[in-house]
Amino acid sequence: MPLSRISMRKGRSAADKQAILDGNYLAMREVFDVPDRDRFMTITEHDTADYDYSKDYLDILRTNDLVLIQLTVSNTRPLV
Repeated sequence: MPLSRISMRKGRSAADKQAILDGNYLAMREVFDVPDRDRFMTITEHDTADYDYSKDYLDILRTNDLVLIQLTVSNTRPLV
């Protein structure tokens, strides 16, 4: 049961948030072979003062649309 914690600035639409959740779930199904309905995710929205990041670390430009995704996973499935 992987847990996803998703952080973003306040202001995104419900449709945007749902698309982020759905995309995250599909990626976990593909990469971690997460079973159907094994879906545990939260979104936390932050005011500007509570959401700080480097706008150009490693020469990668970031905008205020930055979404941070933290995954908590463990290897609990058999190899067979």
